[in-house]
Amino acid sequence: MTEITKNLYINPNKKMEKKFKKQTNGTTLFMLCIYELFVIFFSIVWGYASVIEIIYDKKTSDFLIVFIVLVFIGILILDWIMWQLRGYECIKTDNLTLTIKKGGKIFSSSNIINLFDIDNIYLEDYRTRLNTLFVKIIGIRGGKICIEYLGRKTYIGQSLTDKEALDNIEYIKKAINNTKHESLGIKNQEDNWFNPRYWNKENIPQ
Repeated sequence: MTEITKNLYINPNKKMEKKFKKQTNGTTLFMLCIYELFVIFFSIVWGYASVIEIIYDKKTSDFLIVFIVLVFIGILILDWIMWQLRGYECIKTDNLTLTIKKGGKIFSSSNIINLFDIDNIYLEDYRTRLNTLFVKIIGIRGGKICIEYLGRKTYIGQSLTDKEALDNIEYIKKAINNTKHESLGIKNQEDNWFNPRYWNKENIPQ
């Protein structure tokens, strides 16, 4: 047991919260900025063409549709740029739920998991597949802390080292154990809730 979790007790009425700053990838950031400049340039060109056609031909043109699509793509790329510069990952407990949030960008996202649905939390690098290669390169998905629940996996801790991830896994597990124990009135805080012998559905709060 590390110093970060030694004799740790977390009151379930208080939030356990850990925040991880996204480490900026210089190559990815440079690539995204180049893409954004191209999109801005073509947005201006197509936007100007749309205005001219609307004024002189008195009709809505295909130029306007292309302009709207380019604006949407530009906002999306800007969101990825902000994720590289200001992004952070946050994991916290609130009552009997675990919330994983990606913030610091235009389109923040959250994943809320019931604590009693969590099967395990362990160290595992996010595995890149062909259909997730792009989001991995951009840095939208990934992490070293794997949370298994309801037959699914979610990851957090993109910028953590293996040691930092292991320390945080131990801390998060302890916090979840304490919260679950308190909800069931179990006094022994040293027991590990992730042991299968605890899975008695009659004891789980509804």
